[in-house]
Amino acid sequence: LEFRRVLFRSLGLPQDVQAPYLRGVQRISASLYVAKVELEKPGWVALSEEYASGWKAYLVPVSDPKPLLVSYYEKYPWWRSAWWWLVPDAASTLDRWELSNHVRINGFMQAWQLQNSGSYWLIIEYRPQRTYEAGWLVTIGGVGSMFLFGLIWSARELLHLLRKTVVV
Repeated sequence: LEFRRVLFRSLGLPQDVQAPYLRGVQRISASLYVAKVELEKPGWVALSEEYASGWKAYLVPVSDPKPLLVSYYEKYPWWRSAWWWLVPDAASTLDRWELSNHVRINGFMQAWQLQNSGSYWLIIEYRPQRTYEAGWLVTIGGVGSMFLFGLIWSARELLHLLRKTVVV
């Protein structure tokens, strides 16, 4: 209760603002969280990660088609990869549900205002992580290509050497 009082005081909000009911919060990776949110009236959701502008929150109504990310994690709960955005249209469908009211609270945390009542899927991700992961893909692809090129080159040289020794 004390935390809630400090939180709302730092935001300049009345202390009777409703905190949303979060159900089934899943930490998919260090940069991705998924939860089901039930709101009777507008409220706030806070994430106790250090504030950075790269954190994005998406609030998708349950009545809409389920985001690919959510359905994938329901189907394969053991799959804990943050590479979901590589699936075609997985990330672009979320962009229209992005919450724009990202604020710093208590000096280091972040929060988003949830303005409409109802049932939603809440997805919070650290967006710059996608660039980091894309860098890993490029690195792995580059090293793999160099390895494959080296194998082909070595095999070619070996065949060339074998042909020379057979002819002589």
